[in-house]
Amino acid sequence: MKTDSSENPMNDAPKTTSSPPAAIRSTIALLRFMLPVVVLVIAVLGAMYLLQSRPAATRTETEARATLVETIFASPADQTAEITAYGTVEPHRELLLQPQVGGQVVRINEGLRSGGRVPAGEMLFMIDPRDYRIAMIQREADVAKAAVALQLEEARGDVAQREWELLRDSIKASDQNEGLALRGPQKIEKEAALAAARGRLEKAELDLERTTISAPFNGIVLADDIEIGQVVSPQTRAATIAGTDRFDVMVSVPLDKLEWIRADPADPEGNSTARIIQELGNGRTVVRTGRVDRIVGEVERSGRLAKVRVLVEDPLGLEPSTDEARPALPLLLGSYVRVEIDGPSFTDAVELPRSVIRDNGNIWIFDRDGRLQIRSSTILAGRPDTVLVESFLLPGEEIVSSPLPSALPGMMLERIGSTGRPGSNAEVNDAEVDRGDA
Repeated sequence: MKTDSSENPMNDAPKTTSSPPAAIRSTIALLRFMLPVVVLVIAVLGAMYLLQSRPAATRTETEARATLVETIFASPADQTAEITAYGTVEPHRELLLQPQVGGQVVRINEGLRSGGRVPAGEMLFMIDPRDYRIAMIQREADVAKAAVALQLEEARGDVAQREWELLRDSIKASDQNEGLALRGPQKIEKEAALAAARGRLEKAELDLERTTISAPFNGIVLADDIEIGQVVSPQTRAATIAGTDRFDVMVSVPLDKLEWIRADPADPEGNSTARIIQELGNGRTVVRTGRVDRIVGEVERSGRLAKVRVLVEDPLGLEPSTDEARPALPLLLGSYVRVEIDGPSFTDAVELPRSVIRDNGNIWIFDRDGRLQIRSSTILAGRPDTVLVESFLLPGEEIVSSPLPSALPGMMLERIGSTGRPGSNAEVNDAEVDRGDA
């Protein structure tokens, strides 16, 4: 059966059922392509807008800033170099007292105790003198008897002389012996006996004198070893005393500094002077003035050091003095002291702290324009905390005493606490202060 197409409306419609979906797909594809472009364009336009709408940046130039430093003034002057050495105070004279006669000690000076002081000539202790006094009396009697015997012999000689003159002509020549006839040998014997008796008397007197032991010089007692009632002999160690008029200090000096020291035995007053300083603690010191006595002809084995002996007059301060500034404290034996010996003198030298001497002996200068100058220095001599250098400053210049992190010649500087000076008028903030003090 044949079907009529007019009766089927579906068959009469145009065949366009696939067109709408294709258009949609094209539109979507176009949007997918354009959307990133639009977003990119919008982003670019937004960025351009932001760049054009931001405030205009103000360009400032970094100003030069000065580094804060501390400075010191230094003026040239005539200076004397010192040689600093160390040593121990020793007695100039030290004596071990031993009696020259034996016996029992009956008296002792109150000053004969360790640490006591005794003046020259004062009795230190006494040995019982009675036995020695008796011996002296006996020797005096012996002298008297010998003198009488000599007188008798001289009288016999006078008699023999007269007899010889009377009988000389009657005596044979072979029998003549004038010396024997006049008793010459007998007289010589009596004279010798008298001389011996007198010698024994002198010895007895000397022994009696030696029962009293006196101080040979002004001294301080270092040790005492006797007591009243003790029996002593010439081998007994009675006491040890040291002279108080002078003390010695033996110091060691580098060999290259010996030429600075004057030590002429023929002219001791012209020898180098020295200051002897004893530290007591708490900032207290004892200072005495001394003089070089001599250079000992010996070098220490431990190094290239020469021994120099310094003489200190009146180390205990016992001599009367009108100097009110003179210290009352004594210089003690055995003390370890610092000795400053005067060396050569320099004209127009500058004394500086050791801390301002930089590497290679350079010194930082704060010049008149407020800039850093670096100069080399010539060190003339050293002191414990300072050095002497040749004068090198120009008028208006100062020395930088504080450290710098990087020292460059010509860099701008300003003193701490300064209100400014030529060449250093830049602002200084806290950061600059920290940098300058680094």
